[in-house]
Amino acid sequence: MSATTSPEIRAYESSIAALNINDIPTYLDHFTEDFEWTVLPKSAGFSVNRETAPAILKAFESFTKEAPFHAKIHRIIETKEAKPTLFVQAESNGTTKAGTVWHNEYMYIVEFAPREGDRLPKIQKLTEFQDGLSVTRFMQQEAENAGDASTDILNAAPAFGGQTA
Repeated sequence: MSATTSPEIRAYESSIAALNINDIPTYLDHFTEDFEWTVLPKSAGFSVNRETAPAILKAFESFTKEAPFHAKIHRIIETKEAKPTLFVQAESNGTTKAGTVWHNEYMYIVEFAPREGDRLPKIQKLTEFQDGLSVTRFMQQEAENAGDASTDILNAAPAFGGQTA
């Protein structure tokens, strides 16, 4: 990270670093109390907020230590608008304890709250565009691989509109 990297880019990269080590409390510390996280397309049909995020993010515990969930940022484009906004291209990979391989590609629009002093800014709105077909196939395979055993991912699925079969 360059010394000229904006506070918004540093904040976003820091949030992903926390997510990649499954440090959910630190990840959520990068968001405002009233944040909105919407997943699109609308057929994915879910929004996340401070109240629902911990249950949904618990799904990351379903990944193995050998192949944990890992998000990789490919590109960040920063706007110069009054409300700092990033456009992020990313992907994530991992393998669940049930043996299901996860791969997804994303585009994010990340909007930040105004900066407060020298602290890193917080994410106020996250709009996530993802590969819905990849998620559907993953959930079907996870249900098949898990059999009668429930996984954190399958338990979280109804909370964000996912189907388990």
